[in-house]
Amino acid sequence: MVSASDCGFVGNSDVYGFGVRLGTYLQWLSSIIAPNLSREEADAANGMNACYQFAMLAGTIWMTQHHDLLALESFLALLFCFGGVCLSSIQGVKLAWPSSRQQSTTADSNEYSVAALASLSLQVAVVGYGIWLVFVGLDKLGRTPQNCPEKAFFFCAVPLFGWYRTFLKVIFICSACVLAIWLLLQAGWLFRSCVEWLETWADVPETDAEVDIAPRPFLSSSLAIGILGLGVFVTAIELTLHWNDVKEVYSAGSFSQLFPLLVGVSSFLRLGYKVGVAVWRGDVRLSPV
Repeated sequence: MVSASDCGFVGNSDVYGFGVRLGTYLQWLSSIIAPNLSREEADAANGMNACYQFAMLAGTIWMTQHHDLLALESFLALLFCFGGVCLSSIQGVKLAWPSSRQQSTTADSNEYSVAALASLSLQVAVVGYGIWLVFVGLDKLGRTPQNCPEKAFFFCAVPLFGWYRTFLKVIFICSACVLAIWLLLQAGWLFRSCVEWLETWADVPETDAEVDIAPRPFLSSSLAIGILGLGVFVTAIELTLHWNDVKEVYSAGSFSQLFPLLVGVSSFLRLGYKVGVAVWRGDVRLSPV
């Protein structure tokens, strides 16, 4: 019989060590802030976030297939992937909606539609892995001792195996349905944009007279929702590590942790500099109205 004091295990710092977590959190924050600055910064931040998601998903799938992760660890890695999908989708829906692209050229619209389809494809892959994990994968992976049941976050500590797992199944099935509909819409918008481009590619674009552009508001409802979502995912990950007494994941002493940490920090500092310059020049205003 394993006593409660003997619960816990040495975590995989290469997957969810302190450096990996902090770098990912900063990248999430950058992807939330960037769309409120400019479309170019949003594209850069979303591209970096997509790289994080792809690397995390590919590594998680490989380690899961080789049974190098416990069931709880695979669930933690899934939280990282799904968190990136949810947080990027908050701003992505706003940017991808046709009304937000009315001022863009057809070529720009096509370029963004292709990027949106690529991002959606990655999101579908994350949700597909999540469906496999909660329906099948968790039963095939190692478990903690019977007297140390895995705990997950649902605004309090709840057993991972039980009603919470059923809840996850519902969440991922609903997410798959939403993504399927959104993927079809994006494909339709891309097809329509391509048809418009083929019809007008030889036309000479009209040059509009220069007009004064009012400063864009930096604060928005989507920014507030994104920050709230970031707080929920960070809390879920950190409390799950704490409640399950996962050891040796609170330092960043290896290259596998320092690299994502430095990338996340540099990306966030660069974005902070861009925001400061935009505010100083009057391109954006901090007041919401």
